[in-house]
Amino acid sequence: IDFVKVSELIIEKSILYNKLKHKVRNFRIKGYSYGKIATTLKISKSTAKFWCSDIILEPHLKKKLYTKQINIITKGKFSSKERRKRQRIEIIKEAEK
Repeated sequence: IDFVKVSELIIEKSILYNKLKHKVRNFRIKGYSYGKIATTLKISKSTAKFWCSDIILEPHLKKKLYTKQINIITKGKFSSKERRKRQRIEIIKEAEK
């Protein structure tokens, strides 16, 4: 075993790990959601949340995330309602043929 190469790989991996963690934390400080951070940087949402657990968002960023989440929930409710309405119309059209 080449211990020099092994130690170089460990150091390289550690540097990459720290850079990734730094990116995650910067995204969160800018107000990104854990889900957006996770998909952007291809990590799990729980990892993003764990690495940022000590970060407290500024009130305006927290409000922005909350408002976005409420809009998503509301839109989902209405989009499924609209989908069911279209399905009923299609069923009625099929029945009339």
